[in-house]
Amino acid sequence: MEMAAAVRKCATFIEEKIGKHIDVTTMAYNRLMNHIRHMVSRAATGEKLKVDLNQFIEKNYPESFALAGDICKELGKDLNHEFLDNETGYLAIHIEQIKCDEMVSE
Repeated sequence: MEMAAAVRKCATFIEEKIGKHIDVTTMAYNRLMNHIRHMVSRAATGEKLKVDLNQFIEKNYPESFALAGDICKELGKDLNHEFLDNETGYLAIHIEQIKCDEMVSE
């Protein structure tokens, strides 16, 4: 239940920050939700991602990267788990995809 609440909170937070409702029927939404579930699971078990994309993502998608950082901090507080820094870049990729899908569907 804790993970489901965290995933919903994350989606709501993203919607508020990008100022648009996320279409739950898109692949981008499904990928985002799957990523968040795995991200939370990794934090709980201490599993580490093998690749760090933060520098590239922060340079190319600074708004999504900042939003991902905010989400990782909030979820970390809510779940009492610390997210590793490289989780931010991966989450930012999914946020950027959501933003792109939203722009296309307008």
